[in-house]
Amino acid sequence: IARYFENFEKLNSVQLNLMLTLGGSNCKVFLQTVQQNLDIKNHLEENTNYLLERMNLAFCIETNNELYTEVFSTISNLTDISIADMIFAFQLSTKTQRSVISRKKI
Repeated sequence: IARYFENFEKLNSVQLNLMLTLGGSNCKVFLQTVQQNLDIKNHLEENTNYLLERMNLAFCIETNNELYTEVFSTISNLTDISIADMIFAFQLSTKTQRSVISRKKI
C-alpha cells in the first residue's frame, strides 16, 4: 500500500478513502506517509489533514507511539503553518488523547 502513497499530494478524497480502507489498521504506513510529506513541506496540506482526521490515531498511539509523537512534534515545529492548521492539529491531538484515556478505562 505504501507505493500508492508515492503521489500522496495528488490523491483525491476517494483515493485516500480507498487507501484507508485497504490499509486498515496499518498505522505505521499512514504515519510514515504523513511524516514524509511533512519533511518535504513546511505546512499542513489538505491531504495530510484529510488523512490525519480519518485515521484511528488512538490506535496509532498504542501501536506506534514513537512515530505518532514524531509526526505531531514535526507539526508543532512547521515554519509555515497557519493558525487554523495549528488549532486543527491541537484539537486532533487532544481528541486522540481523550480517546486513549477512555479506552484504558474500559
